[in-house]
Amino acid sequence: SLATFIDQIPSGKIVALATFDEASRNLETSAKEKLKEIGSVEVDSLALRDIWVFVGIKGDPGAAAEQRLPRTDSQTTSTASVTVTFNDFFGAVDVIVTSSLLEGQPRCTFSLDRHADEYIINLKDDVSSWQPGDHIVLA
Repeated sequence: SLATFIDQIPSGKIVALATFDEASRNLETSAKEKLKEIGSVEVDSLALRDIWVFVGIKGDPGAAAEQRLPRTDSQTTSTASVTVTFNDFFGAVDVIVTSSLLEGQPRCTFSLDRHADEYIINLKDDVSSWQPGDHIVLA
């Protein structure tokens, strides 16, 4: 089940979900509870064929972002989208999740986008004495 799967995810890991077609009747109560623990406030509001996306960090419910759009009809084009920037060991990474209804056809996308103009330098020396404005020379 989804609840069991979420239980197995280590704390601190990113969790991203999107509805593909129908989640309101297919999500078990235990799964909804687990999603609320991660930070969802919309999961209990899902109605028939709503479009919904969610990104969060297990163990940090304040980091969650989500969007839910009510379904209007089968031919209306709607897209729910969430982009969340996380800073990790290698720099900033955007997690982008979309769920769309395009001319009656559901579609979901998940993507990661690294901020290419950023660099992370891992130093083994103690840098506690460094001050703003100090220069670092890399060779």
